[in-house]
Amino acid sequence: MYLKAFSILTTVLALTAGTVSAQEKTPYQTEREALIEENFFTLVEMCSLLDQMNLAGDLAYGDNLIEGHTGLRTALLENLFFDYCNVSDSLKTVENFRITTFVRRNTFTFSSRPEWDALGRIYTERRTRIERLGNPPALPLHLPRSPLAPDTPLPRRNKLAPPHREIIPR
Repeated sequence: MYLKAFSILTTVLALTAGTVSAQEKTPYQTEREALIEENFFTLVEMCSLLDQMNLAGDLAYGDNLIEGHTGLRTALLENLFFDYCNVSDSLKTVENFRITTFVRRNTFTFSSRPEWDALGRIYTERRTRIERLGNPPALPLHLPRSPLAPDTPLPRRNKLAPPHREIIPR
C-alpha cells in the first residue's frame, strides 16, 4: 500500500519537475503536452506496482539526462508512452528522435498489456486530430498553372546532338 503510494508520488513529482520554457507555446504544443500528460497519468494508474516502479525509474533516468533542455519534456513522456502502449513511430517528431540520442535506449519495456494497447489506440486517435492543428494542409502535387508569368515563354529543353556513328556499337 505504502509502496504503491510512494511510486505514484515519485512519478507525479518527476512529471511536475519539468522545465518551464520562456517562449510562448503554440496551441499545437499546448494540446499535445496536455494530451500526453493526461494519458501518461492514466497509464501510471493502470500499471501494477512493479510496472509503476519501472516507469518511474525510466522517467527519472530520462528526466535527469534532458535537464536544462527546454521542449524535450513532452517528447520524453511520449517516447515512454509510445513504448509502453505500442504506439506507432509515425507520430514521432524531431524532438522524439533527439530524446533517443540523449537516452541511448530505444525501448524501455519488453512486455505489454491489452489495456495499455487500448490506451495507445485512444491516444493515437486523439493525437491525429491534434496533428491537424500543427500542420497546415499539404500543397497539391501539381501546379494548376505555370509558375512563370503568363507572357514568359516556357523554357526549352536543350537537346543533345545524336552520337557519332562510330560510337554506336554494331
